[in-house]
Amino acid sequence: MKKKYIIITIIIIVLLVLLCLFISSKNNKHSTINKIFTNKTYTEYKAGNRIHYNDEEWIVMYDSNEKEDYVTLICASILYLGEEDIDKVLDGIYETSELNEYLKTTYAKELGEDNLVEIHGYKVRLFNEDDMENLLTYEYVEAEDKYNILECPDYICLTNVSYATMIDTKEGDYNVDEISDIDDSYDYEIHLKYYNLYSTYETYQLESIVDDNTLFVRPVINLYKDSIEENNEK
Repeated sequence: MKKKYIIITIIIIVLLVLLCLFISSKNNKHSTINKIFTNKTYTEYKAGNRIHYNDEEWIVMYDSNEKEDYVTLICASILYLGEEDIDKVLDGIYETSELNEYLKTTYAKELGEDNLVEIHGYKVRLFNEDDMENLLTYEYVEAEDKYNILECPDYICLTNVSYATMIDTKEGDYNVDEISDIDDSYDYEIHLKYYNLYSTYETYQLESIVDDNTLFVRPVINLYKDSIEENNEK
């Protein structure tokens, strides 16, 4: 008899757990259980496709098939963060920088944080070393601490622009030690800790030396596909 009560208790607990999961799935459009029971498929996206989300144009960085519920996007525009009073990362760790803090909090909330997927620790990030390996063909020029980019998708290497990346130069000596020393920095070059992706009409480079300290970025986000459709329905 005791064994029978134990079995009944276990069954009740399991049913309660399933009920809670079901209720949660109703309230959360991105829940795992919802995906399992609906066997849902998603829109396929190809690298280079353009979409609109949150009043901004975004470009698909990597192919995403119908089984994947999110897509990785890079902002089509260059965003200037000088008005946000954010210092450029010079000699610190990106993860503890003001830039990272702004992107993962304030900016993520503006985008709708629940619509973003965390991949390798980031919902919002910048162009990184994995992107460089997967999307670019390049050669390193040690004397100038730069990468000459030989092949690059046109949605990554925009013409005549420069924007920050998360790619660490892993060098220790910089022209500037303190952020406060960078005022009027047009008088000298700055050796950055993180490369800028710089392009002209003829050349594309990842460079560590720049003439100024203006902070431009192109955020990269991992966005649920459902959020794209809902955004365009509004």
